[in-house]
Amino acid sequence: MVYAPIWKDTFYTASTASVNYKITDTGGNVLFLGKAVKFPGAATLEININQICRNFMNNDLPDFRGVTTSTSYTNSNACKTFNLYTGDSTTTAQSYTFLWDWSYTDWTGGTKSMSSPVNGHNNGTMLTFSSQVSGNTVRNSISFSNNGYCGDAALYYQNKLGGWDSFLIEGNVKRTDSITQYKYSKAVKNTSIDFEDTVYTDDISRRWQMYTGWMSDAEASRFADNVLQSTRVYLHLFGSNEIIPVVVTDSTAEHKTFNNQGRKKFNYVINVKASQTNIRR
Repeated sequence: MVYAPIWKDTFYTASTASVNYKITDTGGNVLFLGKAVKFPGAATLEININQICRNFMNNDLPDFRGVTTSTSYTNSNACKTFNLYTGDSTTTAQSYTFLWDWSYTDWTGGTKSMSSPVNGHNNGTMLTFSSQVSGNTVRNSISFSNNGYCGDAALYYQNKLGGWDSFLIEGNVKRTDSITQYKYSKAVKNTSIDFEDTVYTDDISRRWQMYTGWMSDAEASRFADNVLQSTRVYLHLFGSNEIIPVVVTDSTAEHKTFNNQGRKKFNYVINVKASQTNIRR
């Protein structure tokens, strides 16, 4: 068995000029059929296994809205075993267990925390997420705590380790709606109150600009690496108790420190937009 994080290029090698192969899950379902050919002059041919298998993995969450007590979810796609067969053989050539981890640090099996919260601040209203892999099973947990901090919103995000964390927004939260209008025009009498231009649809993109609290160098490093670069983020607005899938729209992730900010206290501004577009007719 080969254990590896899914980011890491993991190769099967053979000395033959070419090989037909297939990749299955542990249930025997064929996920991929292919043929590998040795490059001219190469000593062996190589099959990049992780680049195929990552298409069949994720650590997504079920609908967690309405959760009011501590709970946990397992995701069978977050740590998954694949079998490689070559030619017409019914014997496994190699088995691979990959962990949904994009941290560019190694994993060779075993128990590992998949959480790295920025600061652990909680207000009692927000959900607190954490993740761990143990026995080739990834468990995402939700709990509640209150350590005295205040804020109007929180972000729930998938970090670079592939797990889930929470971050309390302690500063200002401002919403702006971007509106795209679709309309048609018609001739009307200028003595009437008829519409010459008629808007038949508005696409409304909800956006939020949010300010964090003050951060230490270590907290800022975790924020830049994990929150600003996350591809899976939910925004929890406490006032309306909405949990909204959002996309981080910031195109840079500045790694701030006390020294490079002029030896002054610092925070971050993060911008997100709703993943779903609202329609007004």
